[in-house]
Amino acid sequence: MEKISPLLDSIQASYRGRIPSRADGKKRREKILQAVREIIIEHGVQGVKHRAIAESASVPLAATTYYFPDIHALLHDAFLDFVERNIHQLQALEQRSRVLFSNFSQEELSEENKRAIRSNLSELVFAHVQSQVLAREDRIIERAFRNESIRNHELAELVNAMELQQLSAIAQFFTVLKSSHAESDSRELMAIILFLEHSLLAGYVSEEQANETIKRVFERLIR
Repeated sequence: MEKISPLLDSIQASYRGRIPSRADGKKRREKILQAVREIIIEHGVQGVKHRAIAESASVPLAATTYYFPDIHALLHDAFLDFVERNIHQLQALEQRSRVLFSNFSQEELSEENKRAIRSNLSELVFAHVQSQVLAREDRIIERAFRNESIRNHELAELVNAMELQQLSAIAQFFTVLKSSHAESDSRELMAIILFLEHSLLAGYVSEEQANETIKRVFERLIR
């Protein structure tokens, strides 16, 4: 099954800003990217300005334009940096799911095995949603980038590439389960996960309701 991890190689190869080689330069660049994250949490993407970043990071204004010549390059690299910092969560979910499926061969997918898979996947996905919700600031940043990608074509391509990697990994699980609509099933599951994360953060649904929703999704998708 294809791993999510190759995405890291493409991410590391596509930064647009200046990548420093010296330790002090790397530290200063990281301070700038950290300031971007803090500003997005407090003010949204519209608050990301070179001067505001310089003040927040306590670096000269010239340093921000040295590493990132314009705001587009800054947002581009800030998003890639964010993905690198969070991709381990997706890898952990994928690995746990892989272990689950390793216990079942395609010839052994009896009704009893499918019930076990539904139950275990429901627990895994619900635990993943809970962990995402606990990282509230990361979700604020993630959704800010998603919203900005509607206006920013270059950012949209990055967000889409990340999502396609996730969807590809999810679809392969449905393929193993012999779904005739694996890609559609993966889009449905991912949409529900994103909806539940948002609704839990906003207080629209309870954890019990979210857990029940996930269980019902797998009951419908895995037959």
